[in-house]
Amino acid sequence: MKRIWILALAILLAVPVTASMVSASGASGHQNANTAYFGHFEYANGFVKGNFVSFQVDAKSGVIENYTVGNTTIFEKIYYENNTIGHIKVAGARFFYYGVASPFGWNNTHKKGTMWRVIMAHDNPVGVLHIVTHGQDVLKYKLAQGINASISNSTIILSGKVSAYLFTFNAMPSMQNDTIYIKTKDNGAASAIFIEPSDMNIPKKIKNMEVKGLQKHKLGGEMYIGPHGTDFVNYTYGMHAKLAMEKKNHIQVQVSAQGVNGGRIILINVNRTMLNYNSSMRLMVKFDGKEINKTSVDNLLNGSTQAMYAVDYNNDTVSIAIYVPHFSEHVIDVESEASSNGASSGGSVNNGGNSNGGSSNNGGSSNSGSSNENTKSPGSSGGIPSTMLWGIVAAIIVIVIVVAIAAAKKSKSH
Repeated sequence: MKRIWILALAILLAVPVTASMVSASGASGHQNANTAYFGHFEYANGFVKGNFVSFQVDAKSGVIENYTVGNTTIFEKIYYENNTIGHIKVAGARFFYYGVASPFGWNNTHKKGTMWRVIMAHDNPVGVLHIVTHGQDVLKYKLAQGINASISNSTIILSGKVSAYLFTFNAMPSMQNDTIYIKTKDNGAASAIFIEPSDMNIPKKIKNMEVKGLQKHKLGGEMYIGPHGTDFVNYTYGMHAKLAMEKKNHIQVQVSAQGVNGGRIILINVNRTMLNYNSSMRLMVKFDGKEINKTSVDNLLNGSTQAMYAVDYNNDTVSIAIYVPHFSEHVIDVESEASSNGASSGGSVNNGGNSNGGSSNNGGSSNSGSSNENTKSPGSSGGIPSTMLWGIVAAIIVIVIVVAIAAAKKSKSH
């Protein structure tokens, strides 16, 4: 009988641990594809596999095959007119290839300005692939089956199995059969950026701004900040950003750029619970320590000599787009606080722009009650999780049955 009670006690102690493991797995880095901002790449023997993006790559030449986002292969092959010799680096949700057309190595040729190539892929729902080439070259994108393409100015619109774009800068795109040709120029660096914005769960107005900003070469970069980490996507070569500080209702981002002329928009997408942001909160954005004005998305795209921002949100994400008029190194602070008038103001609206910070897009309601200070995250304290509660109930039932069987056996033996 003593052994029976020891077994019962072990079952009772094991269930909360098991339940907590199940609960924790739901909050791990492998998040639901509908809400996660980014995943994690694994690389071995030329195969790159992430939560959202997968492809094969030749480590020496940078030639890519079967570039796939979700379950859809978009490019059967991406190859180049000029050969490069390079190496690969994979870190978290980011993949890099650095290649040069010279045997003297990356540092020498990069500094001397001869032909080089950088490939940057991100394991995120939009499947960002950014290829930068310095010097004259031709990038060749062979479309996969079921993918169609058309060209409008310097933008390639992809349709069929996807709703995506291939943006080009300082290059001339053309089509022949099922292959896109992007001819780069001798002077400076040329960019080709693939993105499938329909798959990112950010507000609709921000998505539209993102596409227009890429078309106009005004979007410098995009940062994703979630409970499990951050990722910065570079849309303008030479631009850098990092999360410098994150605490309750306050994030701080450092941005800098080398060789970037003119202003750029930096887009910051933050999980709403991290900023505790809803329609009853006020958003305050500071640029180098000074609060800046809120404006409309359209005004942001027009540019200015002054820093300014636009904001929108849905059930999951607060998206803050900040216009940086010039570059050295800057600090951006985003804070949310209770609004004195019960509405989200976030600064005055300049240039006659309309405030869109309180709107709720992307087909979802604002659901402000789900993001107040008293709302607990899945991993926080404040009550027993349902998975653990049902586990304990089940354990008690098992114990009762085990004890009853043991008692019956004991009575028969007597």
